[in-house]
Amino acid sequence: PADARRDDVRIVQARVARGRAQLERIASLMAQGAISPPAIMQFPLESAREAHERMESRSFAGKLVLIPPSP
Repeated sequence: PADARRDDVRIVQARVARGRAQLERIASLMAQGAISPPAIMQFPLESAREAHERMESRSFAGKLVLIPPSP
C-alpha cells in the first residue's frame, strides 16, 4: 500500500556482470590463497534432520548437500 512507504529505507539493487575478466580475477585470487570457496558438507538423505539442525544453529557457514541413496 502507498502508506507503507518509508523514507528512512533505501532499496539498493546490485548489478553484477560476469565475464572472463572477473572469472580470471577470482581464479587468480583463489590460486594466491586470498579467497576460498565456501565449505561444503555432505549428508546422506537419512541425516536430513542433522543437516537442518546444523543449518539452523548458524555455526556453519557454507553449503549443505543432501545425498540421496543409490538406486
